[in-house]
Amino acid sequence: MNRTLTNRFPLLRFDNEKWLKEYAKGHIFLRNLLYYQSMEEIDAARFDPFDGALPVSAPNLFTEYQQDSNIEIKHLRLMNPNIFVGCLFSYDMNNVRHTECGQTVIHLSDENVKAAKEFAKDSVLVIFDRVEFERRITEAINRNGVKCLHHKVFYKDYSDRKAIGVLENEFISGQRAREEIPFIKDIRFRFQQEYRICCEYQNSIADSLADEYIKLEREVKEQTRFFEINSIEDISRIIPFDVFLESLYQLLED
Repeated sequence: MNRTLTNRFPLLRFDNEKWLKEYAKGHIFLRNLLYYQSMEEIDAARFDPFDGALPVSAPNLFTEYQQDSNIEIKHLRLMNPNIFVGCLFSYDMNNVRHTECGQTVIHLSDENVKAAKEFAKDSVLVIFDRVEFERRITEAINRNGVKCLHHKVFYKDYSDRKAIGVLENEFISGQRAREEIPFIKDIRFRFQQEYRICCEYQNSIADSLADEYIKLEREVKEQTRFFEINSIEDISRIIPFDVFLESLYQLLED
């Protein structure tokens, strides 16, 4: 992939206008991972019980634990409940087209548009300068001392139990950094093309509830955080969602 070109791709944040104005001021809104894993009654189109987690490839290993604790866990998963996530859309090379005039444009595919509409928000925050946005995130990480990572999500086929088992063992053994787990999602969500900001807050209520799964699920999933960076109003623009859809093709200036 052409790294120089992808650095010029805008990032998109779908939300209602009043919240995007706060986002542009540098108030990066984060939700706990468990919120996204518990959306079946809220948003069936986006429900993923393994969002930011890996399915446990050998659930029988946990049978004894569940019997001892009298807790039935429907979706056994490997995750860190202290992780809080902020999501954006990231263009990639599949969104690139070259015109007969030699111009380079980016556009959303029909699948991308469908995924965006499922958010049911009224506006889009377009962050034009991706490199500067990432610089300000890094600056805030160093300033605030919060443990955060930010990059694109990797999509894997969660129906391939053998491949997921290998991946799971790599994380458990330390071959892969556990901090990367929140950046892996099921391939059926690939058209969301997520870019994530994931921050770990060790003072989360999850620390004291780690052995009380049901209480953890209920009390932690509604927790939110704000990761504060310098304003990005100078490198972004808020556009009504309908207007954005009418101008899907965007010229990448030289």
